Amino acid sequence: MSVSQECQPVSIPRDDSFFPATTADGSPHCMAFARSSPITDKKFGPRQQMNQITSFIDASNVYGSTMCRKEQLREGRGGRMRMQPNGNRKPLLPPLADDEEDCAATPKSRCFMAGDVRANEQPLLATTHLIWVRQHNRLVGELAGLNPHWSDEMLYE
Repeated sequence: MSVSQECQPVSIPRDDSFFPATTADGSPHCMAFARSSPITDKKFGPRQQMNQITSFIDASNVYGSTMCRKEQLREGRGGRMRMQPNGNRKPLLPPLADDEEDCAATPKSRCFMAGDVRANEQPLLATTHLIWVRQHNRLVGELAGLNPHWSDEMLYE
């Protein structure tokens, strides 16, 4: 049996307690890990990173890729985006809705809603989303002070 072209050249020590160095038939063990799929007509070839948000530079990671998500993220007043209070500290991203499954590994009370559903995958990503939403709300506050006649929509946009 030959090693698949998909097998990655990750060396496995012979004494590894989790991964055996070889399979039952003696061929090298292939360490499995996620990787993008080949894109060329069922042939192995160059890889392309899969993107779960839009392919445009449109800040959809902050504002959402759908109208539904956009509306969930908006406060609806003063052009601001929703935030959740955090005691006497700066506010946090809003909590994830109970009917969403974007955060199965932790209690929903600790998951945040953001424009990108992957915001809860790691702390740095959640922090980046938080910084962008705080920046949006800061700028909207300044614009509202300079233009008190602007509508919620005008400020948001």
